[in-house]
Amino acid sequence: MDAQRLYRLIEQGFGQRRKMLRKALAGSVTAEQFGRAGVDPTHRAEALDLAQWIALTTVARERS
Repeated sequence: MDAQRLYRLIEQGFGQRRKMLRKALAGSVTAEQFGRAGVDPTHRAEALDLAQWIALTTVARERS
């Protein structure tokens, strides 16, 4: 687990708190990756727990 990557993704998600994750994380996490991580892209950043953020970071990393 890359802590810096995790922090950047969380920061991106919370940078636009009232946006749904699919918009806030556009360009970093695809719709397919949300599904693989088991995260609903219509949720907002504050609705996710740490395990979900880690899952998103892990699948987002696979793309790069």
